[in-house]
Amino acid sequence: WDYLLKEFDSIACVSKACASHFKNHYPEIGHKFSTIYNMFDIDTIKLKSQEPCEYVVDNKIVNIISIARQENGDKQMQRVPHVCKILKERGVDNIHWYLAGDGPDMEGNIALSKELGVSEMLTFCGNLSNPFSLLKQCDFLVLTSRIESFGMVLKEAHALGKPVVAMMYPSLPEIVTDSVNGVIA
Repeated sequence: WDYLLKEFDSIACVSKACASHFKNHYPEIGHKFSTIYNMFDIDTIKLKSQEPCEYVVDNKIVNIISIARQENGDKQMQRVPHVCKILKERGVDNIHWYLAGDGPDMEGNIALSKELGVSEMLTFCGNLSNPFSLLKQCDFLVLTSRIESFGMVLKEAHALGKPVVAMMYPSLPEIVTDSVNGVIA
């Protein structure tokens, strides 16, 4: 890509953190990088959240959702069963965690949840054509990723008035203000 980037007049990145990274990596063409955030159709997200959902959450407990590809490299979805085990060991049993999304590590994460004895606390939903109706029912969203170019799912959760928890990565402060509209772990 190095030889191609020099030929572009302008290069748009999805976050200021990405643009900064590229400017540092390619200082000779740093002036070409800018940030253009993805656009979100808030009205459509809200409308889709009103559609029927195949999952009905128990409103008497805390319902958590993670929406991501089931991939344990960057997305770190294997963290969820481990967190559930810690919570269970601490006597926290009034939660249920929905994992929306499929991917190469889904079967392994299901097996891990059984191995750790927390499968009753988790629902592996697989790929949902409309995750917004489930997101609306949950109390908050957790993004387990170790890195994201931006983190669109956080903005989608905010569109539905849901707080978020996310692990720190470079562009996260462009979306989340700690203890205001979410928690940065």
